[in-house]
Amino acid sequence: MVLIAPYLGEGQPIAEIAAAGGVARWTPPPAVAPDDYVRRPWTFLRTAYGAPAPGGRPPTPIYLGLGRDDRYGTAQRLLAELLPPERVTTVPGGHRWGVWETLWRAFLDRDVLPGQ
Repeated sequence: MVLIAPYLGEGQPIAEIAAAGGVARWTPPPAVAPDDYVRRPWTFLRTAYGAPAPGGRPPTPIYLGLGRDDRYGTAQRLLAELLPPERVTTVPGGHRWGVWETLWRAFLDRDVLPGQ
């Protein structure tokens, strides 16, 4: 899975995860409401990538690309903490098409897509 500058939320839920010391240390609420579109994906990401069950199936690899000045960078960097460094690409710039194109080309150059 290749994610380029994904919107992963902002505001209170992201501040709550950051204050906990990151996704792996964050404890989601016992019941996340179906319409909580920020905490629900983070709960999945924490389970699948932050503390996978021993002997469980390895999660789908995520390759993350982000601009250093992306306005949604706080949440993106929280996801980056869960990934091996070689799966994270950071380039100068913000949440803009030119940055995304640079990231896409970087992923193509690294041959991360199967069947290229």
